[in-house]
Amino acid sequence: MWKRLLFYGLLLGGLWLFITNLAQIQDVFLIVLASRWHWVLLGILCQLGYFLGYAFLYQNTFRLVGVDADWRHLFPLTFTTLFVTLLAPFGGAGLALYVDDAKQHKKSGFKTAMGVLLGTFIFLLTFSSVLAVGLYVLQREDELQAHEIFASSVVFVIIAVSILLLWIGAKHPRLLHKLFEGIYNLYNPLIGRIRPQWQLKDSWVVDRQSTVRTLGQQVIDNPLSLTRGIAIAFLLHALHMASLFCVIMALRQTLTIGMLFTSYSITMLLVMISVVPQGVGLVEGVLTFLLRSFGIGLEPALAIVAVYRTISFGIPAVIGFFLLRRLKTFQKT
Repeated sequence: MWKRLLFYGLLLGGLWLFITNLAQIQDVFLIVLASRWHWVLLGILCQLGYFLGYAFLYQNTFRLVGVDADWRHLFPLTFTTLFVTLLAPFGGAGLALYVDDAKQHKKSGFKTAMGVLLGTFIFLLTFSSVLAVGLYVLQREDELQAHEIFASSVVFVIIAVSILLLWIGAKHPRLLHKLFEGIYNLYNPLIGRIRPQWQLKDSWVVDRQSTVRTLGQQVIDNPLSLTRGIAIAFLLHALHMASLFCVIMALRQTLTIGMLFTSYSITMLLVMISVVPQGVGLVEGVLTFLLRSFGIGLEPALAIVAVYRTISFGIPAVIGFFLLRRLKTFQKT
């Protein structure tokens, strides 16, 4: 019953998003008609390749943790996950969808969660190098802002801590146990005085240790699969940047390779750290400002942002909306 209610809730949410953004959809359509539409079409194909690449990335990480997965099943799931996280932006909405889908197909939810986390880690790891190039270009152009340094530092710290935890989990499990035990003993008494219901469960230490240890061991024991995942992730970044390049060409504008790296990396950074789903509003404003600082006029910059966000976020979310019924989670039993 609850799954049917959830489905209809997502259905109404999708219709509400469409109706409230109808004017913007019409504006983008008019912009595309006045542009070199074949470049826009190529940009859309790049985005389809991006989501397809994500399916292959997860197929690789799922098999790395012992879950049999087929990219043909994961491909539509990537679109649906984007739509669900748009309407349910709480932490772990996408992860929960993958886990529930795995359970519906009689697969391990725990191992699936590890596969998703490992795929996310690989994406972040490769993104850090792209972000470093973007920050370098901004610094060279004297356009680097304090908030960009702070946000980038958060991402770099998360990646560094993740690498350290995976290494400790694989090589020093006792140290990892003591580390999580220390966090548990420090956090629970402190938070218990403020809000007891926020305290960690007794099984928290063992659960976290098991997850990190398993992930770390899989990474170390399967260097070839890890290398393959890293190569796929770099391809994902290349496809995303290529779609932005196509939109810029469609609007008859030009950017250097360095500026393209910067525009993409800052956009993805905002999507990752924003409290608003997919950085809606924030991404559009900052990307427009960046394009303006790179010498593109206001109207072309607004047009580029509108078309780019439509093909990289709007269209995939719509596809995800129509693919909801493919999931066993939302099918009648």
